[in-house]
Amino acid sequence: MRFILYLVGLPAILLLLLNCSVNNKKGYISNVTLESGKWILINLYEQEVIKQNTDRPIYLEFNVTDQKLTGFAGCNRLFGAFSSKGSAITFSRVGSTKLICPDAKLEDDFVSSLQQITRYQIDGEKLQLYNHSNLLMTLRLLTD
Repeated sequence: MRFILYLVGLPAILLLLLNCSVNNKKGYISNVTLESGKWILINLYEQEVIKQNTDRPIYLEFNVTDQKLTGFAGCNRLFGAFSSKGSAITFSRVGSTKLICPDAKLEDDFVSSLQQITRYQIDGEKLQLYNHSNLLMTLRLLTD
């Protein structure tokens, strides 16, 4: 009889624990904001961004309190300011360090596209940045 209880009870307990784990993750995803962490570039101008020849991905980080932006553009560190209200967002005073980079096209495209952004949308762990109705880039929240 004890064997039957283990046979039925153990899978039920495991299923309950798995369900709680999934629900916690969904709760975390629904609370994502600009300031949730590093946003890794995964798509720019409808083109998938393949990891560069560096150990560091292209990313943005937002400090909502100070309205400051920091990040990495592929070769150079990135900094600037932003302002947001509702889903509207604009970037200003965007600059970077000036290291000589072997292939700066992606970095140049990334930095220049920030000047065109007018609004954003957060969908789960993805941050989508638009110029009006045109999606310019998609970033993914680094959760590791």
